[in-house]
Amino acid sequence: MASLRTIPTELRLTIAELLDARTCFKFAIADREHHALYSALLKKHKKLFARYNTIDTHGAGRLVWDVTKEIIEKPELAQYVEDVSFPNTRQEVWDPDVYPDMLTRNSPNIVPEELVRLYTEAAMKVPIMSRMLEDGIYDCAFSAPGWTVEQTIRIGSDQPIVALLIAMAENLRVLRFTEIRGAHDASNEIYGLIWSVVLASADPAQTLPLPLQNLTHVAISYADTEGSCEVAWAGHFCSLPALRGFAANKMGGSSRSSIDDDEHANLPKSNVKNLLFDWCFFHPEALDDILERTNSLETFVYTNGGACVSDEGTFAPRRVVAALLKCAAHSLEELILAGDEGDDDFEDEEIDFVSLRGFTKLRTLRCSWATFTGMQSDNSDYDEELPDRGFHTRESTSHEWAKALPESLEILHLEHEPYEEWEAFLHVLRSSPALLPNLKRVHAQNNFGRSLAVVTQALEEQGIAYDEEVEVIVSETSTKLGRLLHGQGVV
Repeated sequence: MASLRTIPTELRLTIAELLDARTCFKFAIADREHHALYSALLKKHKKLFARYNTIDTHGAGRLVWDVTKEIIEKPELAQYVEDVSFPNTRQEVWDPDVYPDMLTRNSPNIVPEELVRLYTEAAMKVPIMSRMLEDGIYDCAFSAPGWTVEQTIRIGSDQPIVALLIAMAENLRVLRFTEIRGAHDASNEIYGLIWSVVLASADPAQTLPLPLQNLTHVAISYADTEGSCEVAWAGHFCSLPALRGFAANKMGGSSRSSIDDDEHANLPKSNVKNLLFDWCFFHPEALDDILERTNSLETFVYTNGGACVSDEGTFAPRRVVAALLKCAAHSLEELILAGDEGDDDFEDEEIDFVSLRGFTKLRTLRCSWATFTGMQSDNSDYDEELPDRGFHTRESTSHEWAKALPESLEILHLEHEPYEEWEAFLHVLRSSPALLPNLKRVHAQNNFGRSLAVVTQALEEQGIAYDEEVEVIVSETSTKLGRLLHGQGVV
């Protein structure tokens, strides 16, 4: 910094004005003299951050149209946009009293023609969007054949405007939105934009400047109480190079047709660290496709949404554990598999048994007893002779029981009925220093959710805390990721 002080003040101000806002902040706080010198510039940046940093379109009228127009007219404003939210409570159309019919050509032209030209020309200046327009990828999925982005804007739909804002926001870090309509394919504006960026990012010969290169977190929800958003959203977003966290509410079904293809096979491994699937219901193969592309997951949360989410799914926690062991045995720290395990059309996709012992860093586990005790929990025979002519004892059963859990475990929350494993569980607690040396907190249920006093006594003897509430175990990382879903979906 001493050398910079020798530069004339006017030149230092010129240099600061050439920096982007965040770099300017870092530059200023590194030296008290610089902070004083750039005070006016910093004040300007703070004002613009307050205006543009978070664009929440909930009940905000034409906000997305207005902000996009302002950025088109002053491109330097794009750097301030870091968080955008498009819930189903936004005004999707130019005029809420004139809802466009995009299946026919009978909708009136309601957006002023000069604005139509402004938005369309701006889209053509974004390289990836220009290519999409030329290739025909950008046509709206819910429109008459041959419908163009220009016509879509002209009748008042905000979908092209949303995609344009996302593409121009060079520092976008958080994207939150609600899938309002049921099916999205490669011709939908936002979907097409994401997929085009994913393919371009994976192409070593790609020279175009690409949007979404700073996007780290995405949250998506579905707009109705029944049904689900497409699984393919997860696969596409998690393929973006900077993405670290993905949250979904009411996502489910199968997406084999869109995920298991040659283009996906050529994509690099995902860098995502945290996945949260709230009230979701996947076909096992669809979830396998998502997980097998991850490289080093740290947290995984999956709560069962059941048949009201999808009729092409099953909640198969043991199979999920097996899939996670293949991709995240070395990295997973938190695993939550919550919800009732009911009958469904694909229940035969579940596996009989899986051991969690292979997780080397798993500290927090919330699941049902059956997740690690296996199918035999309903009808196992403790009088059955063992191969060495011995018989099951409390000690032998608890030893096998504990071997299914990782030694790294610190927090264990168990749901549903334990059946005959209860006594073995108590023995594990009393022997925890040897079997689970890092265990610090426990929650367990018996007799239809009522915890037994004998558990708390066994825990007290070992200095292990008892958690009354299940929800308290969710990590700060997963809690923050879950908050991104607030305001999305059904509110």
